[in-house]
Amino acid sequence: MWYDCVKTGVKSTERGEPMRSRAATLLRGPQDPGRATFLELFFDLVFVFALFRLSQGLLERLTWSGAFQTVVVLLALFWVWGNTAGVANRFDPAQPAIQALVIGCMFGSFLLAVVAPEAFGPRGLVFAGAYVAVQVGRSFFLVLVTRGVERQRFELRTLFWFVVSAPLWLAGALAHGWARGVLWAVAVAVDSAAPRLGLPTPGLPSARPAEFSFLSEFVAERRPRGRPHGGGRGGVRDHGAVVAHLHLPGR
Repeated sequence: MWYDCVKTGVKSTERGEPMRSRAATLLRGPQDPGRATFLELFFDLVFVFALFRLSQGLLERLTWSGAFQTVVVLLALFWVWGNTAGVANRFDPAQPAIQALVIGCMFGSFLLAVVAPEAFGPRGLVFAGAYVAVQVGRSFFLVLVTRGVERQRFELRTLFWFVVSAPLWLAGALAHGWARGVLWAVAVAVDSAAPRLGLPTPGLPSARPAEFSFLSEFVAERRPRGRPHGGGRGGVRDHGAVVAHLHLPGR
């Protein structure tokens, strides 16, 4: 009984009735509809703005090196968007704690979008610092709020690998020229490869394929076909499979 309570995040009252822990109430249940909220859509708009800014930067540097730099920055932005958007799929977006987390990530992402065209220039440290702050900060927050439920293991694995790649991002920001490109390319490779390898983490078993099972439903394309509801219980989220081969944290 104790093991079941720890594993599922469910405790028993004195009458033997199930009582969900505070951490468990943050998780989205299987019966909850996967529907976009206005807050999630605003976050998506930040990513669209980032794409616009990147395209502007690429037009000013139509060279092979400019294309390489754009791809590196684009992948970094994609992982920020994908991991943050996945939070609303794994957790209840109607919970104030989750809303505050998404808002914080949204402001960090907006800063990334603003400085993205100059990431390989004078704004490199700002870009890298904001990227690390969003990725590590979000993961650390989720580790704290999932204490006592099995979901915490997955969040710990995610946090571990963002901490691993953080020095590469920061070192690249302090470097110049081709050195920055190489370090950031390696950092992006780490962030991309870790989920594919099951997020191997010392002291923890590798992530199970089931933990990435939401991929075909959620990751690829956030294309709401109905009106979103501010409370997270209205509107419709329809997702294709454009990038279903990518592994992002799932439910």
